[in-house]
Amino acid sequence: MIVAMQDNKNMKKNVAWNTIGSIYYSFCQWLMTVIVVYLTSDYGVIGTLGLAMTITNSFTTISSFGMRSYQISDSNHQFSDSEYIASRRITAVVAFVLCAIYVIVIGTNIKELICILSYMLLRLVESTEDVYQGILQIYWRYDIIGKSYILRGTLQIFLFVLCFLLTNNLTITFLVMFFSNLVVLILYDKRIVNKIANVVTIIWSNNLIRLFKECAVLVVYYFMANSLATVVRVSIKNHMGQDLLGIYSTVASPTVIVQLLASVVFSPFLPLFAKAYNSGNKKLFSQYIKKIVVCIIIGFIFVNIATILFGKWGLQILYNSDIASHYELLLPLVWCTFFAAAVWLFAGTLISIRAIKPLVCGMTIAFFINYVLSDLLVTTFGLNGASYSQVISEVLLMLYLFVIVMIKKNQIKGVNEG
Repeated sequence: MIVAMQDNKNMKKNVAWNTIGSIYYSFCQWLMTVIVVYLTSDYGVIGTLGLAMTITNSFTTISSFGMRSYQISDSNHQFSDSEYIASRRITAVVAFVLCAIYVIVIGTNIKELICILSYMLLRLVESTEDVYQGILQIYWRYDIIGKSYILRGTLQIFLFVLCFLLTNNLTITFLVMFFSNLVVLILYDKRIVNKIANVVTIIWSNNLIRLFKECAVLVVYYFMANSLATVVRVSIKNHMGQDLLGIYSTVASPTVIVQLLASVVFSPFLPLFAKAYNSGNKKLFSQYIKKIVVCIIIGFIFVNIATILFGKWGLQILYNSDIASHYELLLPLVWCTFFAAAVWLFAGTLISIRAIKPLVCGMTIAFFINYVLSDLLVTTFGLNGASYSQVISEVLLMLYLFVIVMIKKNQIKGVNEG
């Protein structure tokens, strides 16, 4: 195996590069939502940025097609590296077209339409980077992935500030960022992948149909998961306007750190669930579940106390007194990201043991609940109503997924009890 050729020291070093790089890149993306508050006093611009980020999250999922986890676990090489890359070109085009249709349907004006689609181009480069990173991960080159994150994150934040200061135009800024990231993809990631893997240009292969079928269920789940926040923010825009959406998005931006930390800390441990489950080690599987539950309970207590004690002060430091005056939005938004992280933990567990159908079923119900409640709660409770809608759907989904995980645990019939 390729991994076996790596000594333990290099493995730790490469994983460290990846962890630092992914956190840094996420920080740079979040920093854009902070910096824009200092670059403009127009909350309509801030709202457009928040809407662009939220909408494109959903359609980037279509472009990625839930393929990364499948790609890196394709140990039998059912599909070639070239086919994974070819599939991403197809899904990227489809995602862009669907995003354009969606933005038109929800009633955005032409300026917002062009701006959101410009940002979507940037996200499609990220999606293409993802398939190359999958290849690098197979060859255990996490160091290259981490360095790419750091390079792209630094370039993005620098160009965002420079271009917006010069033009005061988000669309032009996004297009410049798109071309710069495309250059990094071609000259850095793609060039290195071509050196270590046997990659050839493929336009179409019959295998691509099989690949799309294999990953179709996962992309449905990820699309709906990323769309929960999109639904409530579109509701805010329709009922309360772009300026209030800008305020809501600004207060929400620091809360993503909760979900980011959960994914970075727990994702390396998800294969352990699969190992315990597949080996029939019911006792060990149960211990992992107990640890997740304990972490969720302790984490919920911690984030509530931290938000109550330091939330308003943090908003004042990050932004200004105007944003800090909307402190009442923060705690429900923290609940949104916290329960989204909890859902991610249980969902990751089910994906690791290949319990995909009940996962998609639960997310479909949660998405429908969120869609039905969003308009009702926004018109009743204002901006906090959007958070309440998301929290209700996420909590119900989390409890459902926990039940499914426990059912799967009880179905383990192995003789090895640890």
